[in-house]
Amino acid sequence: MSETETPDFADLDRRVRESPSDPNAWTERGQARADTGEYEQAVEDFARACGLAPKSPVPFAKRAYCLLLLERPAEAVDDAAKAEENAPKDAKYLMLHGMACDAAGDHDAAIAIYTRTMELDPRYFQGALNNRGVAHASKGDHESAIRDFSDAARIHPDDHRAFANRAVSFLERGETKMDGGDIPGAEADFRSGLADLEKALDLGAGTPEVEGLVEHVRKLMARAEEMK
Repeated sequence: MSETETPDFADLDRRVRESPSDPNAWTERGQARADTGEYEQAVEDFARACGLAPKSPVPFAKRAYCLLLLERPAEAVDDAAKAEENAPKDAKYLMLHGMACDAAGDHDAAIAIYTRTMELDPRYFQGALNNRGVAHASKGDHESAIRDFSDAARIHPDDHRAFANRAVSFLERGETKMDGGDIPGAEADFRSGLADLEKALDLGAGTPEVEGLVEHVRKLMARAEEMK
């Protein structure tokens, strides 16, 4: 279904009524509901599909996505793990499992899963590398995060996400240094963060979030100058 196409719920409802034991009917209606923002109802439809097709990764993965959008990450972890169990060689389900673990606060599990994803399928290497950096940053390990984002930027120099993510880690590490009295170290991190944000903007990451970070880092630099 395209972004502008409206789901034919009458037809989808008919299919569910006529074929209540068909997991595809429930999955398709669940996807249509998710596409229109009806995540709670989508979860219910995917639950029916999961019960009818417990060996398929698809309904579990789709329900996990909806649960993440509903900010129910612990439940999403269970569904993503089941999707991975049902299709252990499909990297997209590992990626989903990592995302769910990170959202649930289990950053170490997410890091391990992203590492396995990178080893499993090179098509997902860049995304998993960026996501692993985010997980490192989420647990406060900015050294490891910066290494991952630097590797991502080196492998794909046009990946604005790598530069923007690395900028955030530089800024957060710089703030920690500034709070600890290491003003020169903080200023160096702030300059690195600003350079990365400018690079991200040059690559097309002109989002309000990135532009807001540029303003934020300039304020941090001014504050560090005042603390000298």
